[in-house]
Amino acid sequence: MKNSLNLSWLFLLASMPMYAQISGTKKSTVPLIQQREIYLNGGTRSAFDGHSRVTLKIDLPPNTKSWYYSFSTSAGQSGVENLNLAIQLSALILEPSLSRPLVDNLRVPPGSSAIDVYLLDQPNSDLFFGKADLHGGNFNYFREGSGFNMKHGAVEIDEIISGTFYLGLKNPGLLDGINVVIEVVALVEEVDDSQATAITYGNLGWKAFEDGNYDRCLELSQRALNLDNNLSYIHFNIGAVYLVKGMNDLALEEYTKAITMTKKMTPNRQIFEGAIQDLKKYMLQFSSQTDAHEILDILDMELQTSK
Repeated sequence: MKNSLNLSWLFLLASMPMYAQISGTKKSTVPLIQQREIYLNGGTRSAFDGHSRVTLKIDLPPNTKSWYYSFSTSAGQSGVENLNLAIQLSALILEPSLSRPLVDNLRVPPGSSAIDVYLLDQPNSDLFFGKADLHGGNFNYFREGSGFNMKHGAVEIDEIISGTFYLGLKNPGLLDGINVVIEVVALVEEVDDSQATAITYGNLGWKAFEDGNYDRCLELSQRALNLDNNLSYIHFNIGAVYLVKGMNDLALEEYTKAITMTKKMTPNRQIFEGAIQDLKKYMLQFSSQTDAHEILDILDMELQTSK
């Protein structure tokens, strides 16, 4: 079986049987703005002291898949609790069993005073901060990431994910000041080079199998597993080599490993389909037809319950 490095599950149709698995990717969090406290004066009082509006520059890193900001407010200049947005996101991306979106699992300290938040590009950031809307002008903002009359919250942005933007914070009140604590974090996803290399070795190993170079297939397959031992299709390949060589106990061991690993994956139907196609295609080359048919029967049963 051959695996294709891709960001989605694809079964590639070609002259040779191919196997597809989700490509190796790793997610990580990148703090864009560490927790920061900002005091927003009331609109009228800001004419004499401080500001009722501020803008925060957001430079999104490469490979950003989504980014988040969380905030809470309090009246006057008193502080609020820690947000711990980066810490929470880092923990959540390691939890595979989440049934809700990440943003729904974020905890934010309750706030007590309402602010408006605008997601802006650079020209409109200048217009916002200069209060163009109060002097006969206007400014535009993105609906995604913007919100009004909010006392606290966690916000996810997953459509605007590249470039430089600004968060505009505004105290809509005229007199009372508001203390805002805010944190901004990006979630980036990059190809894991070690798994990409492992997949390449696995593909080369499968090509060696097709060429009849079984020892070379075992060598390249082992290199792949040394880099990433979670590639179940490599064990299918090794099992096929052992069937050809007549090493049936080792073949059963490898197929058992592969089946056990594959059953834990979602989706997994195409993986079992690929293994079955390989067995059927190379059945005549296997030294033990009995063992090959037994393995094929097991794979057929697994296929019936696959997803």
